[in-house]
Amino acid sequence: MNDIDDAAGYAVKIGANAMAMATDLGHPTLAETLGELVAQVRDPLSRVVVCGGFKQGKSSLVNSLLNARVSPADPVVPTAVPVVVADGETAAALYVQVDDDRAVTPIDVVELSSYLRGQLVEHEDRPVVGALVRIRRSLLERGVIIVDTPPITGGLSSVDAVQVLTEVRRARAFVYVTDSSQELTAPEIEFIVAARELCPSVLVCQTKTDLYASWERIRNLNAGHLERAGVPTSVLAVSSTLRQRGVRTGDAELQVQSGYPALSSFLVDDVLAQATRDSVRRLAETAARASAQMAEPVALELAALQQPSELVALRERAEHTKRRVTAFASGEGSWERVLKRELRRINDDSRYHVQVALKELERWAMERIDDEDPAHNWMEFEGRLQRETTQAMVEHLAFIRSAAEHAVEQVAEAVAEDADDLGIQVTDFRVPFSTEDLELDDAEFGGGVRGLQTGVVALRFAGVAGATVFGAFAAISPPLAGLLAIGAATTSGAVFTIGGRKSGLERRQHAARQATQRYMRDARLVAEKASTDAVIHTQDQLVEEFERLIRELRESVDADLAALAAAEAKHEEEKPAKIAELREVLAQLKLIHSHAQRAVAS
Repeated sequence: MNDIDDAAGYAVKIGANAMAMATDLGHPTLAETLGELVAQVRDPLSRVVVCGGFKQGKSSLVNSLLNARVSPADPVVPTAVPVVVADGETAAALYVQVDDDRAVTPIDVVELSSYLRGQLVEHEDRPVVGALVRIRRSLLERGVIIVDTPPITGGLSSVDAVQVLTEVRRARAFVYVTDSSQELTAPEIEFIVAARELCPSVLVCQTKTDLYASWERIRNLNAGHLERAGVPTSVLAVSSTLRQRGVRTGDAELQVQSGYPALSSFLVDDVLAQATRDSVRRLAETAARASAQMAEPVALELAALQQPSELVALRERAEHTKRRVTAFASGEGSWERVLKRELRRINDDSRYHVQVALKELERWAMERIDDEDPAHNWMEFEGRLQRETTQAMVEHLAFIRSAAEHAVEQVAEAVAEDADDLGIQVTDFRVPFSTEDLELDDAEFGGGVRGLQTGVVALRFAGVAGATVFGAFAAISPPLAGLLAIGAATTSGAVFTIGGRKSGLERRQHAARQATQRYMRDARLVAEKASTDAVIHTQDQLVEEFERLIRELRESVDADLAALAAAEAKHEEEKPAKIAELREVLAQLKLIHSHAQRAVAS
């Protein structure tokens, strides 16, 4: 068992104990949150996108990695739609377009090939936009999800570039596939650099090493190109032929030579391990604050039993806190104003950011059309227009992500400030547990814990809301790929069927201007949709998190009042046993908190 497995097992035990305590002590929202995080640590998921040019060995790499034919490794026909390969009993399904969303439709595995090859493009009159394949493989069982994508021909100028970049943005890592016939081209390097803006974890796999004697020289050249481009990754040489032969003959050395064990190690030891570390940290942090939050009502009941004269004051304080929580939940604080302000900023700034870039690009395009005959330079012109539009879209999506992260930080700060109004300074907050001394100190668990739940929840909100941003953007998937076919489909025919007289030149230029304007108009519409979707999803994420926060606050306050009522109802002869029971509960919570803090620190 490695260190990551040890840490995960340690965190799961802590989380499970905290969840059980939350259930027993009447904190259902905390129990739900802890349960979700425990499940994430037990079953971490990492989405890995495999992308590359036409006939570079992409699908063969996926098939060889999993030792299964899940993608159409055809010598002529490329993969037509993204193929998601995940763990499960053998099954297949299609993703079909329904308005602005996707729906999953199960199909027979035998039928799948026709859709993956593009022979069928609709299912029940709905466009097919992807496929899902489930099989049992150890790599998938551990949590890796593989996405095989359509080929990218021409880097950012490719018709499929934006579709693939959309998949890359939703991934934890991407593998770029190139073969050993030649070194990486400038468009390929350009694509890799652009993709890293959306997903920083990348591995370049160089395939077909068994076919080209010069593969080592090519690998060294590729490594140099990537280094000069500022891409911190290695180039892994792989051979599907050696892999298949090694599997068939049981030759372990041949399998090592194929490079596939190293690829599996990257996916498990780097990508999946990082996902596990992130999940362990979130679980440990949540268990630490949850144990502190659950301690308050227990401590209040203990204080009331030990000092009955303080019961009235303790109840008044709890009721006052409940009124503050009610006001907090009603939106009287500043956080909603900050949220609305930040959402407007995301929308306005991101739209302005991309509008300026697209306007400059359109101005260049119009000047180029006016200066030259489209019949002579359309292919080069169209390629540059598509490439720079795609780059503008990549920068736009990265800008939106940055703006949303800033919004989350601002809202979290506002929530913490609003929480201060409940009687606690979050910045000065200290959890009343000692990690060095595990002996219970009754004084720490008396009056000093009032307002505790508000502080830890506000801190938790800041941490968890920030973590949700990347997940939130997984849902923002504008159909950018549709843009890239417009130039060829609507312009080329009009341009090249007109005669060569001066009036013909004017008509060609007019047709080119109209097609370019339509293309840029659609680009702006897609960019605006991405901005709108970002605003909606960021708002949904933050509001959902705040609603969970309010549920936790209310449950904590109700628990405070219930604990005080229970203390008041206790007969004198029952008090010693109850005091001993409460001290035992506090000791358990203190121990959970101590272990959780150690897990966070490690």
